[in-house]
Amino acid sequence: MNRRRRARLPNFAVERTGRSRCSHPTAPCRRSSAPMRRQLVITEGAHHVLDHAKADYLAEIMAITDGRGVDLVMEMLANVNLDRDLGVLALRGRIVVIGNRGTVEINARQAMVRDAAILGMVLWNTPEDEMAGIQAALGAGLANGTLRPVVGQEIPLKDAARAHEVVMSSGAHGKIVLVP
Repeated sequence: MNRRRRARLPNFAVERTGRSRCSHPTAPCRRSSAPMRRQLVITEGAHHVLDHAKADYLAEIMAITDGRGVDLVMEMLANVNLDRDLGVLALRGRIVVIGNRGTVEINARQAMVRDAAILGMVLWNTPEDEMAGIQAALGAGLANGTLRPVVGQEIPLKDAARAHEVVMSSGAHGKIVLVP
């Protein structure tokens, strides 16, 4: 499997990390709605749930991994977290940037000493044949029950603008589904 294809797999694996892809899946949660979010990710199979608003959450990650660090970070706010992510990354670990809202400044030495890979990805760059395979795998996972999306809210299509506001709000959780 080439490096480009591997970069896409974590995005597909988001729903599965708690069930079969990781031996000790860990899910960081924001402080807002933390009890609800913590319970949600525990229900979905995470072994550890951390509050990344707490000052010591990075030390917690290192303790959970016995000082080794994590193999994979799926970063949704790189402009805030990327440099910190590098500090808890295992040797030859990967960070997949799937979200960013501004300029990023990192200490590149942290990436160098870990032989780290920092990958950026957006779904619209996926070639058609790979997208077809991803869609087929998603369909199979939904059909056989290994993928069980959590619906946070159903919002009428006519209120799509409100759905965008909900997605961006700090209390959002689960999928926001637009219905006719």
